[in-house]
Amino acid sequence: MKTNNYFIKCFCFIAGLMVTISCQDEESLLTVEPSQKLDTKMVELITQDGHEASDIYIKDDFYRVRGSDIMYHKDMADNLLRNNINEEQRWHGVQTYYSHTRDIRIYKESSFPEYLYGGPLYYAAQHWSNISPNINIAITNSRSNADIIVSGYYDSREYGWAVASLPTGNGNVGSWMWINTYQPHNQSYGDKVGLMVHELGHTLGYRHTDQGGGYHIQGTPYSDGSSVMNSGVPGGLWQSNSAGWSAGDKQAIKWAYGLY
Repeated sequence: MKTNNYFIKCFCFIAGLMVTISCQDEESLLTVEPSQKLDTKMVELITQDGHEASDIYIKDDFYRVRGSDIMYHKDMADNLLRNNINEEQRWHGVQTYYSHTRDIRIYKESSFPEYLYGGPLYYAAQHWSNISPNINIAITNSRSNADIIVSGYYDSREYGWAVASLPTGNGNVGSWMWINTYQPHNQSYGDKVGLMVHELGHTLGYRHTDQGGGYHIQGTPYSDGSSVMNSGVPGGLWQSNSAGWSAGDKQAIKWAYGLY
């Protein structure tokens, strides 16, 4: 697949790097809107990833799937159609532009658990910035200039420790990440870094390496126990000053964004 200096097509992938998503707003529970009518195009898009239509619901402008930590922005299907995304390379996914991914700004809301993930998020952003010339992620103090908003929330009904949104299909990265403060978050500092790398991977367009949905990236293994984008992030591989990319991760990044 060809790429150029202005944009890339980032897709929902099966292998290599893939994204997990689980995000929520503020310290209170997110609003569930079960009465909202589901958009047919969005349901079709999500079921193509292997999910059951009966498990799809809407929460705060995102389509969610019960039992999954991945979220889809409500406008994703329309954006994909508007941008004329095709499948000539057999990839199905969302489009991000290098002009956006070279300058990604993260804003931390007051509900974000700084004491748990302030440092790990910073180092995760550095790891992504150091792997590709077309990815640069930094923390900003200006919410209005942010591309990604990170928040905390408390929900005993959700098993995920963190969630993040996929790109919306309009050239931008996924716009939200959430940390569920109900969970113990008792992993090591390095594993917290790995979790933040994983969630940022979702915002860049990657799915879980070890689960269905999306399309396999050429050159990546069908099974990769060391991939940071596995649904269960492997432990002991990441530190603040040491990246734990697997060979498959690097190939997936090279395919979409290029490597240094």
